[in-house]
Amino acid sequence: MRKLHLLIFACSTLAFLSPSPADVPDRVVTEFPNSGGDSVTGDEDWFFIADADSCSLAAYRFDYATMSWLFDQTVPPPVSATSAPNFCPFSEFGTVSSSDEEVLVVGAPGLQPNGGNACNDATPNNRGGFAVYELENGTWTIQPIGNACGPGDNLLFTPDATSNNDRIAEKVTVSKVGAGSVYLIGIGSPGYDRPGFAGDNQGRIGYYRYDASNNSLTSIFNVVTGTPESQLGSAISLNQGGSDSYSIVGGAGFADPEGRAYVIEVTDSNSFRIVNVLAPNGGDTGLGQDLSLSSRYAVASSDGNAYVWGNAGSAALPDYSDGPAVISTGGGDVSQSNGIVAAAEGGGAFDGAQIVRAPLIDDLNADQIVAELASTTGNLADISEDIRLVRESLWFANPSEDRALLMRFPAGYGIRFDTAFAYQQISLPCNVVGKTVSEVYGSLGNSAGSGGSDFDIYLYDDNAAVTSGAPYEQLNDSYTFTSDDANYSLWFAVGAGKEGYVTAEDCVGFSVPDTVYNGPTDGLPANIRGHRSIPLPQPAFDSKTGKTFARVMVNNPFPRAVRVADLRYDAGGGVVKTLAQAEAANELSAVIYIYDPANGSATSQGYRPVTAAGTPPFNDTIAAQEGFWVEVLDNGSANQALRVTVAE
Repeated sequence: MRKLHLLIFACSTLAFLSPSPADVPDRVVTEFPNSGGDSVTGDEDWFFIADADSCSLAAYRFDYATMSWLFDQTVPPPVSATSAPNFCPFSEFGTVSSSDEEVLVVGAPGLQPNGGNACNDATPNNRGGFAVYELENGTWTIQPIGNACGPGDNLLFTPDATSNNDRIAEKVTVSKVGAGSVYLIGIGSPGYDRPGFAGDNQGRIGYYRYDASNNSLTSIFNVVTGTPESQLGSAISLNQGGSDSYSIVGGAGFADPEGRAYVIEVTDSNSFRIVNVLAPNGGDTGLGQDLSLSSRYAVASSDGNAYVWGNAGSAALPDYSDGPAVISTGGGDVSQSNGIVAAAEGGGAFDGAQIVRAPLIDDLNADQIVAELASTTGNLADISEDIRLVRESLWFANPSEDRALLMRFPAGYGIRFDTAFAYQQISLPCNVVGKTVSEVYGSLGNSAGSGGSDFDIYLYDDNAAVTSGAPYEQLNDSYTFTSDDANYSLWFAVGAGKEGYVTAEDCVGFSVPDTVYNGPTDGLPANIRGHRSIPLPQPAFDSKTGKTFARVMVNNPFPRAVRVADLRYDAGGGVVKTLAQAEAANELSAVIYIYDPANGSATSQGYRPVTAAGTPPFNDTIAAQEGFWVEVLDNGSANQALRVTVAE
C-alpha cells in the first residue's frame, strides 16, 4: 500500500485539556406556514406537505443550482373534495402520505365510502381509503383506481372494509419495485375490527401492486390477526432504496403491553414470510407505533423509546438480529436516510429529534446530534408525530401550527475522530468563505496554530511546490477562509478529550454546483445532478524521483458521498474524460488516495488507494466530508480541472 510521508507538528507540543464538546453542527430551520403540516413525505427530488383542511398537498422540488427546496405545484384533491359536502376535513385526507420516485399515496382514514354521489356527511363513519397520484409530464395527477365516492371520483376504498371505524389506510407506504413501472403499496389499519366483533381493534395490513404504465391496482394479500387489541398495522414501512419486497409492520398491541414489530418478505406467490420478530427491552410498552426499514437498519419506536436493529444478513437476504440499541427516549416517529437515523422527540426534554450516524457503534450519550427546534416559536407538542429524513434535510409536520418545519445540515453529519493526535484528511462540505477557523471549529476550543491544545488544522497551499510531500500550511483561529480554499481539503487532528464527530458548525450555507445537469451528462448515471470544478495545477519535474507530476489535496464540496467512477477529468476546451481515459492519456491518475488511520503513525500518514472498480477491502466511494489526493501526470494540461459530482 502506498504511503505519502508528510510533515506534521510534534504531538509533544500539545497539552490537550478540557472535556469533549457538544456536537453543534450548522443547521438551518425553515418554516412553511399555512401549509397544513398534517403529514410530510418525500424523497431526494420531491417533497410534499399535506393540508387535510383543503385535501391538497404542496409539492416542493429540490433545486440543485441552489441546493434548496423550492415550491413547484399544488397537488389537487379528489373530486369529492368539491362535490361532496364536508369531505374536508372529515375524510382526514392527507393526514398520512408516502411517496417514492413518481408515485404518491395519500391516505384518508376518515373516509365514508358509500358508492353513491357523496362520501362524507356530518357524521363520517371512518371506514377509510386512499388515493394514488402519479407524476405525468411534470404534474402530479390523481389516478382512476376506484370509485368509492361515486362516479367520477378516483379515491379507492378497501372493498371488504365493512365496519365503521375500521379506518383503512391510517398508515400508508409505497416503494418502487426495480427499474420498471411497478410500485408496491402497503396499507396499515390498526383499528380494523373483525366482522361481528365491533371494537376489537385486531388490525389489518394489505399490500397492493400499482402499475404506473396502465394505472392498475392489484391486491396482493390482506392479513388480520384474530387477536383482539393487537393493532396490526399500527405502523408500516417498505424498504425504500433497498430490496423492495421487504416491509416492517407494527403491532403495538401484541404481547400486551410490550408490542411487536415484524419484518416480512412480500413473496411472488402473493403471500408473505416473517423474517424477524422484534421486541422491546424489558419493561417497555407499545413497540411498533412508528417504523422505518432500510437494507441497513430496522427502526421502531415504543411508548418511550426508539430502537435500532442492524442487518446481520445481506441486502438480498436481510436478518435484523443485530441489536437492539436505544437511540432515543422520546418515543416519537422515526426515519432514516443513507445510513443516518432520526428519532423524534416532543413535549418532553426538548422538541426536535436525535440524529444518530452509526447507531450500533456510537456512544449514544456523546455522539448524537441534538436537532433541537429551540428558536422556533409556537406549539411544538406534536412535532414528534411525523418526521421524514431525506439526505441532509429533516422535515417535521406541525399541524397544530398549520405548518411544516425543515431543518437542514449544510455541513452534513460530521466525520469521526477516534484517537487524539491522529490526523485525518477531511473536506469542508459547505460554504465557509469569509468565516474564520474559530467560527467554523470554535466549539472544539483553540487551535494549535494559535497556541491552543484542542485541535490542529492545516490547509492545502496552492503556492507550494506541486511535488512537495507536505504542500499545506497550518492555520490559526483567526484565519479567514477564501473562495480558493473551497477547492482543497484539510489535515485535521483533535486533542485528548475532543474525540468524536467533528462537523463545521458555522457555514454561510450549502456549497452549490458550478454546473447543474438536466439529464445524463458525460456518460454519468441519471442520479448525478451537477458538479463543482476543482482546478488542478500543471505537473513539474521532481529531481528526487525523476518523475513529472503534481499532487493535490482535493475537497469534496458537498455533504454527500461520491463514487470514484462519477469523478470526471476536464482537460479544457470542452474535452471531458473518465479517470481511466485520463490515465490512458497520461494526464491524471485513475487512483484516488484517501487517508487510512489504520496505516499511519506519528511521523507519516497512511493511505489507501481507491479506484472506480473498488480496491478490496475498500469500496469505490469517497465518503462525505472525506478529503482525498489526486495525482496529475506528465501530460496534464494548463486549464485542467477535476469535476466533483453531486448525486441525488
